[in-house]
Parts: sequence; C-alpha cells; structure tokens
Amino acid sequence: MFQNTFGLNASNTGNQHSSSNLSQSNSDWTQNNGILVEITGWTNADEKDLSSFIHRKTKINIRIIQADRKTGILKASVKTDGDANTLSKCNGIRFAGNILRVKILSSPGTTSAAGGNSTVALIKSALSSRYDSTSKLLNLDGIRNDVNPELRGVLTNSQTASKFFLAMLKIALQEQYKIDSLNLSNNNLGNNSRDLIEMAASLPDLQNLALSNNNITKLDALEKLKNKLPRLRELWITGNPVDNPTSTGEIIKIFPRLTILNGLPVRDENKLTKLLSFPIPNQSSFFESSDLQRISIEFTTTYLRLWDNDRTSLISLFTPESQFSYHFDTTQIVDAPNASIDPKVPRMPHSVASSWGSYISNSRNLMRVSGLRPRMSKVFKGGEQIIQAFRSLPGSKHELEENPQNYSIEVVSVPTLNAMQISIHGGFKEVSPPVTTGKDSYSRQGNRFGTPSASSRTSLETRSFDRSLMVIAGPNGSYVVASDMLLLKPFSGLGAWCPRLSLDSIPSFSSPSNGQVVTNAVNPISIPSNIAANLNITQQQLLCKIMTETNLVLQYSLLLCEQSNWDYETALMNFQNSRSQIPREAFHS
Repeated sequence: MFQNTFGLNASNTGNQHSSSNLSQSNSDWTQNNGILVEITGWTNADEKDLSSFIHRKTKINIRIIQADRKTGILKASVKTDGDANTLSKCNGIRFAGNILRVKILSSPGTTSAAGGNSTVALIKSALSSRYDSTSKLLNLDGIRNDVNPELRGVLTNSQTASKFFLAMLKIALQEQYKIDSLNLSNNNLGNNSRDLIEMAASLPDLQNLALSNNNITKLDALEKLKNKLPRLRELWITGNPVDNPTSTGEIIKIFPRLTILNGLPVRDENKLTKLLSFPIPNQSSFFESSDLQRISIEFTTTYLRLWDNDRTSLISLFTPESQFSYHFDTTQIVDAPNASIDPKVPRMPHSVASSWGSYISNSRNLMRVSGLRPRMSKVFKGGEQIIQAFRSLPGSKHELEENPQNYSIEVVSVPTLNAMQISIHGGFKEVSPPVTTGKDSYSRQGNRFGTPSASSRTSLETRSFDRSLMVIAGPNGSYVVASDMLLLKPFSGLGAWCPRLSLDSIPSFSSPSNGQVVTNAVNPISIPSNIAANLNITQQQLLCKIMTETNLVLQYSLLLCEQSNWDYETALMNFQNSRSQIPREAFHS
C-alpha cells in the first residue's frame, strides 16, 4: 500500500494553489517588523504570564500583536530568524496546565534577497506539482535536482539552499497542505540533520516518511528525531549506509509507533495500538488464556462465596505452609467520581479507630511496621492460624456473581510453580461484626485474636479491596492456596475500569447499614504503600512526575505509566494523544 504512496511520480499533480493573502501579509510583516509567530495553548493564563514564561525559558522577548481567547490564537513577533528557531523549541512544553504549540508564520528564508518573492513563487509552483491531495503526500523526491532552471539557480546560493526545505514546508503549511506522507528521497541528505529536525518540527503529526537513496551514514541523524515524530508508522531508508541489519532494532526504538520499515512489518500494529491506547480499554479484566479464565473465575467465585458465608470451610484449601496477611490503607487515593466532585459526600472521620477498629491490631503495613519479628507476627501460617484470622474480620458480602462488572480480575500463569496468580479488585459491604470471641480466641505472640474492645469495634461500611491469590494446582483437579494477600481501602468506586460511563450510570455497591460511604483525599504525589511496594525507585519517581505534570489521579497515572512501558516520553505522548477521551474524574479537582 505505502509502496504505491511513495511511488508517485513527481509529475503527479494535486490541486493548484494560488498565492494566499496570508502568505503575502506574512511576507510584508517579515520585511518590516521581524518574524511573525503563532502560539496556541496559552489561554489558561494571561498574555503577560506567557511572555514572562517564554523569556525565562528562552531569553527571547516576544512582541504580542493580537491575542484572541475565543480562538485560542496569539500572534506575536520576534526580531530575528534565530529567535524564531529558538522559540520553536517551546513547541510541546507545558504552560499553565496546557501544552504550548508554536508555529512560525514567516521567515527571512522565504523572502530573502536571494530571490525575494520570486523565490516564493517558484517554490509554490514546485509544490503544486508535487502534492497529491488525495493521499496527502508531498513528494519532494529529488527536489534539489529539480528540472526548473530558475529553482536550480536558487539552490546554488548556499544561504538560500540551507533554508530551502524549511521554506518549502512553511509555504506548504501556509497554503494549507494536509501532509500525512513526505518523500525526501534522492536529495543528498547526510548526517547533518538540520533539514530533518526542521522537517519534524514543521510536521509533528507525520505518519509516513521516505528517506531512501540519501547519504545518511550514522544512526545519530535518526536518533535526533526521537520524540519529534510520535505518530510515524512507516519509514523508508533503503539506499543509505545506515540501512543495515544491526541498526534495525535501534531504529524501531527511536519511533514508538513505527510498524513498517522499508516496506516490511516490524511490529504488530493492532497490538501496538492497544498497548499505546489510553485511557484503559473497555475490557476491565485480563486472562492469559481461555482455559485460565474458566478455571480462575470458577475458583474465585467459589472462594469469595465461602468467604462471605462459611469461612471455616476454606481451611481445606490451605496447607501448613500457606500464608495469609492483610492491611488497611486509609491514605488510598479515591477515584470514585462522586467522591471527587460531590462536596456532600462525607469524608474520612478523624478517628481511624472508629472506622477500622477490627483491622488495626493485625494490619501488616510494612511502611509502618518495622522490625522482622513484628512483621512476621502479622503473617498467618497454616490452616488453623489463617481461619482464626479470617474469623477476626467482619462478615462481608461481595457481588461477584450478581454484578461481575463491579470487579476487575487479572490472571497469569506461573509455570515454575504450576500455579496461577489471581489479582482481583472491587468492593464489598460489611454485614456483621467479627465472630471471634474470647472463648475461641487463638493465643499466640500477644493474643492476636480476641474480643474487640468497645473502642476498637468497627462500624459496618462499604470497602474497596485488592486481593492477590497464589493458587497451586494439586492432584485430581484440586487447588491449594499458597498465599492470600488482602488490601483494604476506603470505598473508591469503579471509575478505574468504567472510565467511559457517565457519573450517574456507574454501578455501585449497596450502601452499608449506616448509609455512609467513607472517602479520603490525598496529596496527588503520595503513593500508597501497597503500590509503592510493587515499584522500584525509578518507577516511583516517574509515577510522581507523571501525576504532577498531567494532574491525573494516582490510578490513571499508574495505568498510563504501565501502558507506556514506564517510558516518560511515551507516557506524555500517549497522554496528549488521548486527552480528549480521558474522563473528568481522572483528574484532580
């Protein structure tokens, strides 16, 4: 398909474009007042703030000519071509919570003494014969050897030739050419990547690029395009010394969406699209295989049904080496839409004991419990200890069978253990206090179980939870739970896996008996301990950085990092590409 796109003959013509009033007015402005630029993405602040911000970043003074908040377009001027090129580096940086876009509307290179307006006319003529509006292809194959003798004469002037490609692209954009594909083959382009960098700055949304039969010998020339062509999906570099088997892998890394290199597929485009999509896909659960899905759903449904109705019967699933631990986290960020935007929703009470009393003594939060002995004392080992721990927790009601959409489940195999790892996320309501009494308490290391005191009794509420089960296959189709880790949190809704539902249509769990849903707000750069425990230091730092720069809540920031393979530049690119689709509850209010 793209061989045909890039194989268009130079004589193919698109629509003929006449000289526009905008082009002429920009040329007049350039000759009398400097370089005209257009800036968008500034409307969250005022013009003076923008001017000060640009000066701090670039040391360039801009003269504001017109600022229209309705259209979002600000026009300004800078003194020199060098100032304009420096200002263009602000393109894509964050300002007042938005992304700046800078476009140079006029340049001395298009109206210099080496040709003046006649040069512009020659370039327009060349462009009109090399642009195909149907395929949105600008075919500049061999343009440096253009048969037009007057244009060839312009290119013999070194000063004009050095700005030739920039001038062509600027004029093409002024003429409102929509360019998805660009052919720069056979133009003697070398490792001096100025032409390529200027091209990328002018066409950041370019999808297809041909650089065949040039003189690019070093990978550095392409590496300088990293993050500048985030949508590039096809690249041709045949006929360049840099085109060799050893460089293929490196080229793929430079362009995160590249799927075709020299006409051959290098990535699965469908999988790549899913990987780089944000926000989360409609499918809220993941199963490594259909067999694993069937087995894990059956096991999890049975496990939670017994947890709600007859926890003692779960003892058959544990061995003397099985382990159970839990902890509650009152600092967990709340993603429930109503909790984040409705001021009438009650907040977490000041007294944690009034809400989490039954959970306090045996909660195993490794960020708070220090020392090996106290940490190990909060791990319950063997069936008898585990069941006693189960009985010390309030009675519950899950709705996995009735409302499976309220839950998200991820299941992967662990071949070395002949096991499966089940991670389930959702909510439940507490329906009764703990059943453990002094009579049947299990006494070990300071009476871990016993009758809760009046001060530690827990009010019945709705909770969110994350539960991780390591389940090992046994003989005759049986299963053994090697590990059960339970994290309890204030109820945070279902926004994490129902992002496209309206606020009124998001399903919720039945209200607890006291009619309250407790929530807790948290500093946007705080990372709960259960999440931090699964991330290395670099990932934690990146997560905080993404939360700060995007203003996304924790769960969406984490998802963005994971789907971007923990690459900072890719994460920002995916955020910008999907911003219009991200629901409002994903952002901090």
